[in-house]
Formats: sequence, C-alpha cells, structure tokens
Amino acid sequence: MSNLVVAEKNELIIKNDQIRKKYIDIARGIAIILMIIGHVTEHGWKRNIIFSFHMPLFIIISGMFYKDRSFKELFTNMVKKLIIPYLITIFCTDFIQNFILDKNYSIIHLLIDYIKQIALSYSYLKFNTNIKSVEVLWFIPFLVLIRIIFYLLKKATKNNDILLITYCILISYMGYILGIKGKWLPFSADISMSCIMLYCLGYLISKYDLLKKIINKKKILILIFIIWILGIKFGAIEIAVRRYPNGLYSFLSAICGSIIIIKLSMLIEQKTKILSKVLSWYGKNSIYILLFHYIEFVTINYKSILKCINVNMIYKSIVLALKIGFTTLGTALLYIVKKNILKKKQDVKVIQY
Repeated sequence: MSNLVVAEKNELIIKNDQIRKKYIDIARGIAIILMIIGHVTEHGWKRNIIFSFHMPLFIIISGMFYKDRSFKELFTNMVKKLIIPYLITIFCTDFIQNFILDKNYSIIHLLIDYIKQIALSYSYLKFNTNIKSVEVLWFIPFLVLIRIIFYLLKKATKNNDILLITYCILISYMGYILGIKGKWLPFSADISMSCIMLYCLGYLISKYDLLKKIINKKKILILIFIIWILGIKFGAIEIAVRRYPNGLYSFLSAICGSIIIIKLSMLIEQKTKILSKVLSWYGKNSIYILLFHYIEFVTINYKSILKCINVNMIYKSIVLALKIGFTTLGTALLYIVKKNILKKKQDVKVIQY
C-alpha cells in the first residue's frame, strides 16, 4: 500500500505543477492556433504579428522545461515523444498522398523517397530536386537537434552559466550567418544553431525565475511591448525560411513578443475559465496539432474542393475552419485513445499494489 500512497503523492505533485504552469499551456495554445492561421495569411501586418513570436515562443518554452539528465534519458524521451510520431506521420502522409491518391506510384518508390526525405529532413527546399521537404514538420528535427546541442553545451561548460551564454551567443550568430547566406542545412541544423540562444533564454528564465522579475514591472513591460511593436512594423522574423528582416533585432523583437504573449496568457488564466481550458488543451496537445496539420497541409487540395468559391475572404475563412477542424478532431480522437490506454495501465498498477 505504501507504493500506492507514493504514486498518489507524485500524481498530486504533477497536477499541482500543471495548475501552476497553466499559463504556459495557454501560451502554447495561442501559438499553435496562430501557426495554422499564419499558413493561410498573406504577407502584411497580420502575418507579421503572428510570425513575430509564435515559433520563438515554442523554443523559449521548450528551454524552460529543460532538465539535467543523462543523454540516454534525454534521447529516449525524444524518441518516444518526437521522433517516432514524426516518422509515423510522414510515412502515413506519403502513403496517402503517393500510394493511395497517386495509383501509379509504387511501394518501392514510396520507400525510397521516404528514406531520402527523412534522411535530410529539409524544412523547405530552395533548389529543384526530387527530394521532398518535411514542410511544417521541420520543427520536430529542429527541436531534437537544439536539445542535443544544448545538452552538449551544458556538459562542456560544467554548469558555468556565463560560459554557457557566451557559447550560445556565438553559435546563434554562426547559425544566423548560415541562414542569411542561404547555406540551409539538413534537419534545419542552421536554424537550431541560430535559435540556441532562445532555448538558453528559456532555461535561464526557469532557473532564475526571471518571469516574475520582468512581467510584474509595468515600465519594463511597456518597453518590451514597444520593442515588439517596432519589430512587427519593420518586418517580422520567419525562422523556417531564415527571414530576419531586422537582422539580430528580429530575435530581440521575437523575445519581447513571446514575453507579452506569456503575460497575456496569465491574464487569460485569471479572467476566463472557458477560454483558458480551450487554449490550454491546444497547448498541451500542440505536438499532435502540428502532426495533423502536416497531414492536411500535404494531402488536402483545398482549391479543388472549394473551386466554386470565388470570394478570397470567404475561401480563406472556410479553409482556415477546415484546417483547425481537421487538426482538432484528429488530436481529440488521439487524445481519447491515449487517455483510455493510460487509464487501463493505471488500473492494472492499482490492482498489482
């Protein structure tokens, strides 16, 4: 029975931590929904707002949850939560697109193309080739790489934060130079390099509890907001295509935008329960939203389905509704399946105790 008590205490600690950090899930929820909206938004001030923070926010939050552990534990965790879902999603999508929809496509060609696609995992391709990019799923191999790089830096610097920050700044600058010079690397390695400072910032925010020191001071918050707005006005960062219109200022603006959204998420958590629950659900399941977004992004031809609609605004609104509906439904079904599986496992453990 003592084991059962310990298990219940651990579960209670986890639940309390989740409640305390609910605003983080809300922030992720805002970012993942805006990611989908951004993919149907033309260049302009609306797109600038979305792209000014949504991917940097994910990177900073990921850094906030960094934990010191063995490389084996780190890699095993990433295999389960990132790599396996990534591989399965791309294979299933390729199968639907090239083997079911294109009946002239052989299984051998499917496997060869799949292996080449996975082996390089390019975010987007600037040159003509028969290798497919991984489109919106670029973030997964990118995240795997950035975690490995940061782990190695932590080991090399032996928990010396000044040295860690110095290395991260240097590597970020190297990645930035590679990106603007068009030296795009497989697995989005140049982006992982350019964004390692954002990940490090998330780690430092968590370690030194910097959010409370920043967000609760109105003058600092106003300054942060102004820096973000200026970044939006002169063109926002677009990490996947290595677009840094304001140079290194683009990163500073992205950091400021992320902080403002986290503050907004705190207010949403305090003021509205319904919106808080909806956004936090999207945030907790953001990786699955991304996976299902890739499936519909690649396989569904909206122009063919909605060819009778000529009004651009109506067309985009319907496409957006279909995209969010598809990703939400797919994620909800997966969520229900996972919840039932976990419940059965817990029931088995209780019986064993």
